[in-house]
Amino acid sequence: MQSTHILLAREAHFPATIADLYDPDSMPDNLRQAHERNDETLERIYIGRRVKNDTERLEKLFDLYTQMTAGKESPKKPPSAKPKIPMDEPTSLKRKRRFSSLALQACWWQASGTRAGRASEGIGGSQMTNEVGHAPMDDPLAYFLTWTTYGSWLPGDERGWVKKPGQFRAPDVKLQEAAQQRMTETALTLDTAQRRIVEDTITDHCGIRGWHLHAVNARTQYVHVVVSAPGRDPEDVMDQFKAWCTRRLKKRERSRQSTGENLRQNWWTQRGSKRWSNDADELEAASRYVREEQGEPTPRPPEESEDTQG
Repeated sequence: MQSTHILLAREAHFPATIADLYDPDSMPDNLRQAHERNDETLERIYIGRRVKNDTERLEKLFDLYTQMTAGKESPKKPPSAKPKIPMDEPTSLKRKRRFSSLALQACWWQASGTRAGRASEGIGGSQMTNEVGHAPMDDPLAYFLTWTTYGSWLPGDERGWVKKPGQFRAPDVKLQEAAQQRMTETALTLDTAQRRIVEDTITDHCGIRGWHLHAVNARTQYVHVVVSAPGRDPEDVMDQFKAWCTRRLKKRERSRQSTGENLRQNWWTQRGSKRWSNDADELEAASRYVREEQGEPTPRPPEESEDTQG
């Protein structure tokens, strides 16, 4: 489904929010292309080809609307109703006109509403929520959690950065340098053994808690987890994963040192991305993205791989 490609394109720009991604001035090329492919699919379904321009698109939409409403009586206005005087076009409408795609226009209106942390719906009916404060369902199917390693994504980073939830900022070299000077340890890059520890710890912790782990993938500088934890706040779930992974990683360090004086103290960023999966399609898309779209899986010892296959 084209909607799945849109969801994956969004996630490729973590930690940007929906509002950030659909800013007309800075929308990522791969996300815009995913929407264009989605538009093409819809246009071919309805008229058998691509539309020539925005004018034709609107004409076709009005034709479809006319067909849908044919035979229905329009509500009559009260006799005293006065025509509304047109006002100056708001800035948001002027920005909206920059989009050639109706699907993108719809996403822009949805994204405008998420700047205060509200949820927004994705194309194709999938629910996609912002990282902060609100889930469309009281008990979502799963949480899609992501966090980075210490020092790997600083304020001012060349990829952009998040000042506060929902506030994506442009790169700032001076700010990044200032953040680097405040670091008390070097940036963390997980080696293969550490990645295995993180994945195994999260798997074990889900078993202890009775949570259903759909997918986990520890990369060198970030961790993706898709997990169902009924009745739990996603922040609490993420904090538990971080805490137990830290314990196991420190235990490994202690076993490799004669003294514990030089043990690393900072392993993770303070927060992370928390998204709600509220339907089966989005859950499957998120799980597949974590399992299959992150490059080669974490290498495992031969004997462990054989046990897994058996």
